[in-house]
Amino acid sequence: MNRNNVTLTALATVVAATTWSPAAVAADPVATEYRFAVYYGDRRIGEHRYEIVQDGDATRVRSRADFQVKLLFINAYRYEHQANELWQNGCLTHLRSVTDDNGKRYEVDAQPREAGLALTRHAPEQEQVTLEADCPASFAYWDRERLRQDRLINSQNGQALPASLARRGPDEVDGIEAVHYRLEA
Repeated sequence: MNRNNVTLTALATVVAATTWSPAAVAADPVATEYRFAVYYGDRRIGEHRYEIVQDGDATRVRSRADFQVKLLFINAYRYEHQANELWQNGCLTHLRSVTDDNGKRYEVDAQPREAGLALTRHAPEQEQVTLEADCPASFAYWDRERLRQDRLINSQNGQALPASLARRGPDEVDGIEAVHYRLEA
């Protein structure tokens, strides 16, 4: 499968919210869910879903991706991904993910260190690396500001990749007005 042809389309819905008084917002976490439809060409093959819980300076993110490409009723490609992230003050501090990329298993575990994150990757061999970064970030599709970093961590395999985000202009997706961005990594 040529991953350059996979397109993510975002539609966001609020899962739960507190009342709008400042005291209630500070006391109770707010959860939001984003669902990204995934297309291969013009055919929808699955979705990537994020549940974000904002609790003061901490943000907990749980993501699940499930893609399946069928050719003549035969599974040609299957992708399942689950990740849990913890962000403090806008910086990624913990990451745990498990991915099945068409039968190839990946696991990533990241813990904070003084100079960044200590990453343990199982893809498929175990490797430990320290990613030195003042404020590490993953491919947080749910937060455009976090995507503006010049290096992003791939939660599937733990690699830090050079990245750039560019605004492409207005667009329409499934009849909904949207703003088109291009993320290159």
